Amino acid sequence: MSHSLPHTATAAPLSRLEHLRLSPAKANLSNRENRPLVGAAFSRAIQFRGLSIKEAAALLDVEPAQVSRWIAGTENVQIDRIYTTTLHGPFAIEIARDADACTVETTVTYRVTR
Repeated sequence: MSHSLPHTATAAPLSRLEHLRLSPAKANLSNRENRPLVGAAFSRAIQFRGLSIKEAAALLDVEPAQVSRWIAGTENVQIDRIYTTTLHGPFAIEIARDADACTVETTVTYRVTR
């Protein structure tokens, strides 16, 4: 048993947009210009956690030279590797600190469990 939907006409607001030529959005900075900013945030996150480059590389399961290239901004940081580790929180905070319209607030909560 098959069903079919009746053919519907294109909505009026959509038909007004037919004459527009669409193009993908572009970021203000090229990827290479962002690399040093992301690398610096990554470096601060590593320092916040009290890790050396070797320890961070072991945590991320990459070579220490790879971590050094990310920090230097010569290669893109593999963010998916960071978000599966304890560097996730500090890295997100450091990236947010670099945003112009972002304020980072740190809240410390103390709980006593008995």
